[in-house]
Amino acid sequence: MKNLNKFIVTQLIFVFCLLPIFAEGGVFKIDIPEDEKNITFSDDSPFVLSLAADIPIGTLGIGSYVTSKVLKHSLTFTDYDSSVIYNKDDVNAFDRWAMNPYSKTFDTFGDIALVTSVATPVALYTVEALFGNLELRDGITLATMYVETALLANGIKDILKVCARRIRPYMYFENPDSASLENHDFQFSWPSGHTLNAFMGATFLTYTFCSYYPNSHWKIPVIAVSYALATGTGALRMLSGNHFFTDVLTGAALGSAFGFAVPFFHHLAAKNNAMPQARLGKTSEFKIISMTPMSLQMEIRL
Repeated sequence: MKNLNKFIVTQLIFVFCLLPIFAEGGVFKIDIPEDEKNITFSDDSPFVLSLAADIPIGTLGIGSYVTSKVLKHSLTFTDYDSSVIYNKDDVNAFDRWAMNPYSKTFDTFGDIALVTSVATPVALYTVEALFGNLELRDGITLATMYVETALLANGIKDILKVCARRIRPYMYFENPDSASLENHDFQFSWPSGHTLNAFMGATFLTYTFCSYYPNSHWKIPVIAVSYALATGTGALRMLSGNHFFTDVLTGAALGSAFGFAVPFFHHLAAKNNAMPQARLGKTSEFKIISMTPMSLQMEIRL
């Protein structure tokens, strides 16, 4: 979990370092087909930054992330005891079928799949910006939403881990991961952080890409690749012996929920901003129905 947190923090810094490239017009000048153009070239942005959305989300995200770190360093965790034998029969039948001994190879591939999943939204929108198909304001909005999503998702995830303290599947076999025995990571199985972050990235990218490019022919490939990477990450976490099936299911559900919820609240903010403008843009109708020296009857439609 320690290495995962370092990766997440590095990823967030990387996102903000990319912001300067979101310049108007992009770096490469190409003709973009009409159906592949960003919707903001003709309509309002589907997402906006708003104090009503960003203050509570940001506060909750930072608060949960800091709280998880405080808990991790203040609570006392049980040290590994080689005399303790973990019996697979004590595991529920639903999880027992997917239990595996520790595999360094699958563990490494799981890390690679995670990095690819989380970095895919950053890479895709970076390319869009370079080719002038993403405006500066939208690049900043996407980066902010992604940082908020990652902080919130990982803060909640780490709190759940330190509270649940579920033993990892490889502890029920011989030759567990020796590194996890020293840093207590062997008891942080639920939920799966790798799977949570992978599905967070997949859902975030799916929702935002389909909103910015509703007519794009790349929607189905983007969705398919994103969720294939996320599903592969979850499968590798089970094959490596790091997680039970329910760990992965919970991680996928939480990651998808956070990946959708944060952009959704920014979408609501965009709709609320657009409503007053729409009302102001309407043409008023003025009609005189009758007029006499003593009275004037008229009708006004807004």
